[in-house]
Amino acid sequence: DEARILGNIGPCGKELCCKTFINKFDSVSVKMARDQGLVINPTKISGVCGRLLCCINYEYTQYEEALKDFPAVNQIVKTDIGEGKVVSISPLNNFLYVDVEDKGISRFDIKDIKFNRKEASILKNMKTEEEIENKILEKE
Repeated sequence: DEARILGNIGPCGKELCCKTFINKFDSVSVKMARDQGLVINPTKISGVCGRLLCCINYEYTQYEEALKDFPAVNQIVKTDIGEGKVVSISPLNNFLYVDVEDKGISRFDIKDIKFNRKEASILKNMKTEEEIENKILEKE
């Protein structure tokens, strides 16, 4: 409440969301930040009030919707230059980076990628890197 009353500038360089337009405070979780690809560093994802950034919750539904069309990170996908493993995604920009065998990391539009959507759903719901790695090894 103090930050909202006094006002301040957020890490984005704009006036605090709670001061300008957010009236109802919904809970924000670290999972939301992780799903958006943010580095889980308390100083980076905390606002001036000490809580997790409000914008993490505010933007979450857009990320959640956009992620439905993407493979999971570490999933094997097919590209026009060969198969490779997804190393990072940018769902709001509709592209991803794939480490293609013998060719290195390249950027692709989501429309140029073929992948198993059922497998993507399973991998996205796994909690740990170990679970994901075991599932991938199990498939090979």
